[in-house]
Amino acid sequence: MKKIVFFALFALLAVSCSGGSSDSFNAEKSPYGEPSVTSNIEINAGMLANEKKPHVLVKSGSSEFGGKIFDVIDVKIDGNTEAKMLISPWPVTKDVRHLTFGGYTSNSGEGTKPKQPVDIELPELGETAEGNGEFTIKLPGMPIEVDVSFEWTVKLEEEDVSISTPSGSYSGLRHYTGSGKISEGPLSEFLGDNEFTGEVYFSPTFGFPVLYKVNGINFNGDLESVWDYGDPDETGYRVMKKSAVINSETPSFELSTHDLKGNFDADPNQHAKMLLEIRYLDEDAAKNDPMPEINVEFGTVMGYFPSQLVESPFSIFFPEENEGFRYFIAYVDQAAKGHNGPISYRISVTGGESVKPLRVTARIYYSKVE
Repeated sequence: MKKIVFFALFALLAVSCSGGSSDSFNAEKSPYGEPSVTSNIEINAGMLANEKKPHVLVKSGSSEFGGKIFDVIDVKIDGNTEAKMLISPWPVTKDVRHLTFGGYTSNSGEGTKPKQPVDIELPELGETAEGNGEFTIKLPGMPIEVDVSFEWTVKLEEEDVSISTPSGSYSGLRHYTGSGKISEGPLSEFLGDNEFTGEVYFSPTFGFPVLYKVNGINFNGDLESVWDYGDPDETGYRVMKKSAVINSETPSFELSTHDLKGNFDADPNQHAKMLLEIRYLDEDAAKNDPMPEINVEFGTVMGYFPSQLVESPFSIFFPEENEGFRYFIAYVDQAAKGHNGPISYRISVTGGESVKPLRVTARIYYSKVE
């Protein structure tokens, strides 16, 4: 149950062409930036007896509960919505210090449903926040749902922390620890205890945890990928971005403006500014290995723009990283002038079985056709 509450709680060297928007946003050198309403994440999550598998969390709308408006988050497994979560706000930007939880319910009836909306305070560094609530709980393997009371404490232990996870290392994190106690009864008997501890490493950059766990039971997860399409109703120049891992199981990566709404909305006569940054996942490889032999392509549906990866000792997207890593960066500032009608711009990366796992991050800054 603790896991379910925390679940919602993660100098450029390039070849470029001149041209494009005069907007103040620096598409070439700006960091990844804060999340937006279309931020989505993929978490490799485990829950009790269930095997650990990727869960994709996507905002699908809003809903009222207990007099409050919540974001509705679809939890997808293998492309299918298997559960819904009510939480506000979504995602959690760096200045947020107050969350409200409205429930987590799977299609099979399992989940955590509060009697009333539950407020969760996120404390300042070194401080502790407390809370409590009444819930109806049904966990995987439980024959019936039960009512329980739950008390918890949360402490912000550290800021600007770096850790290694199965999907690579992350920096600039907040490290929260927590403890919780449920009322004695069927749930505590099912779990084998009524007191638990856990921790969350939260990324203010992504607005999501990159790693969380509850000690003693199989409630844990780590970030696999994150992507952000920006405001879908925004006109003029807009930003979309993505960060994910490619390896032998997932050998390709693509960010395309077509992904926003499944249509072509880019102005072919205005330059798209496209930035790509690659780093080895393994820290030793990230410090010592040469440029990976991969296929990189910037382009449109029917064509591509020339590009070149170059090495940089600094990350453009994640300046908080300062570990001596080597980054491989490419930047393209191009348009498809003369094309008849709206188009899409894309960034594609493909590795091979012999290529070590890579963290790939990309951003497209383009003019959207109204």
